[in-house]
Amino acid sequence: MAFGWRQLGAVELGSEGRLKFPRVASTAGIHRLTLWDAEAVGLVYVGESINLARRVRNCVRPGPAQAASLRINALLTERAQDDEVPFEVAGDIRFTVDDRDVAVDLARKGDRALVEHAALVQAVAAGHPVANLGRSGSP
Repeated sequence: MAFGWRQLGAVELGSEGRLKFPRVASTAGIHRLTLWDAEAVGLVYVGESINLARRVRNCVRPGPAQAASLRINALLTERAQDDEVPFEVAGDIRFTVDDRDVAVDLARKGDRALVEHAALVQAVAAGHPVANLGRSGSP
């Protein structure tokens, strides 16, 4: 599997202290946030959604039962006080099986999960701590 990341913009804190994301389409996709700390270590969060715009709204205003959105909102709010946080989406996704290109359809949950987990493996291989890995260290 191969794919690249395209930066859509940055997450920042607005004047009222609320997170402000770049404009995101209401399409299925994989997103990545890299939260750099003072030691230049990038904590990576990778997520997937059938609707990226709705996912972004959930990060800005998480409901009380949205544990992942609450956790990401807190991390972003803390890091965005000091610096912008890059918001990227996966693109140019290619999957090859037996020397054949296989279509990746991000509207299918299984395809999104496959790409999300590949992105997590990529982040770990690059030495980044990953915010959405469990205690076991695996996606």
